[in-house]
Amino acid sequence: MKKRLLSICGVAVAGLALASCSGNSNISYSEMVVNTPSEKGSAVDTVSVKDVNDWVEEVNISINNKMTFAEIVTALKENSYTNFVGKDTIAYNYSLKTISDYTAENDYTFNEFGFFAKGKENVKAESYTSSETYLKKDLEEDTKNGTYRTYKSSLSYQKSNRSENDMSENSLVKLETKQAKEYKYNETSTETSEDLKYAYYSNQEYAADANAKRTKMSGSSSVISSYYVSGSEKSTEEDYGGKYTAYDPFKEENVSYTIDASYGMNININGTFDNVDVTELFNSNITDLYTTSYELTDKYIILKSDFNFTEEVYTKAYGKATLSSLSSLSLTVDGAKLKEEIDKLMASEYKGSTTSYEVWLKYDESSIAFAYYKCEETTCYNIDKTYEESDFTSTLGYDAETKYTKDYKDLVGKKYVKKGKTTKTIKRSTSDAGYEDKINNLFSECQKDNDYKDLVFVKKLNSYNFEF
Repeated sequence: MKKRLLSICGVAVAGLALASCSGNSNISYSEMVVNTPSEKGSAVDTVSVKDVNDWVEEVNISINNKMTFAEIVTALKENSYTNFVGKDTIAYNYSLKTISDYTAENDYTFNEFGFFAKGKENVKAESYTSSETYLKKDLEEDTKNGTYRTYKSSLSYQKSNRSENDMSENSLVKLETKQAKEYKYNETSTETSEDLKYAYYSNQEYAADANAKRTKMSGSSSVISSYYVSGSEKSTEEDYGGKYTAYDPFKEENVSYTIDASYGMNININGTFDNVDVTELFNSNITDLYTTSYELTDKYIILKSDFNFTEEVYTKAYGKATLSSLSSLSLTVDGAKLKEEIDKLMASEYKGSTTSYEVWLKYDESSIAFAYYKCEETTCYNIDKTYEESDFTSTLGYDAETKYTKDYKDLVGKKYVKKGKTTKTIKRSTSDAGYEDKINNLFSECQKDNDYKDLVFVKKLNSYNFEF
């Protein structure tokens, strides 16, 4: 039986929704809106696909609407499903948001030096990360002549407001980059011509305010970069393939660009970014602890699961069930014992915790990949207990003879209290909607606010004619 039923739902697009942060800082960020596919399609009785998996093995998938959810997952589980948009398009979007709001006493950290109690804590924290990747080719048939439009972005936001044992820490960090490129290539019997437009935007913001008993610190900073380059050249020109170079007095460094397909960013249209494993949605040993449903349409296979627990609960329950199995010399974890341990935790320490999954697989007769994925996890803490040795030996897998024995022994018998919750939401999508507008908007914005506008670029022929 798989030990891990749930993926780590915490550490995928058109439109923007503003999410602002509280406190004295003005740092805010814009979340990607990741919607389910707009058109579900028409219901069908059967779905058949002949595909090739990552090991270049043929996989035949045949499912119908008379099958149980378990049979559907069994038929699908031979594949881990990657992004697929079309032969000349790649699109992948990902977002992760985690919010924690809890108080705790004698929670602990664990590292190579052992176990350490944290004392009294008040925690309010938020983190958000997202990324987008897009490439669209518009080419002449059987040639590489045509236009390549590319977009990439990444965002990382961390907000922490916490106190521990009368020491406070407030911090905010936002790191954001956006890139857009349009590259045109045309080759004839007499010459090759290349055209390039490239835009880059970066925003780095920091704020910190630490307040300890004897030390106080505060500070903030912000760094924004924005530039735009464009140009064209032909193979008949004497300096074809050369490098444009200028000196930036503000940064006190040389900057340069070249007119070619590799400048700025490269995206492999045959590359894969992230896989979806449908076995996350099912566990045959504890079927009465979650509900499932599915739909078959002429476009999608839609799978949903709602669990009455979270990964944290499952991990702790699995550890205790494993310890019980080992004591009875069993080589496998008993499903009934696992359910019993989950029920105990959900009736007390983690009451109200839930996890939900939603997966959309798009397909045709010869390919299948994911279109949309969502995992939403809420872990509720209602813990008020005294540590027992089994809290460490079962959950973390250490017995009484490890070199960390003294550390966790010191925690046994202490009162452990934790109240509040943590929510984690991860989304992925392969929708290509909205990217053309994002490319055009970034071109316009960076051209208007261009850090390079006053620089004088000189073109020099590079004898090696390639970039490192």
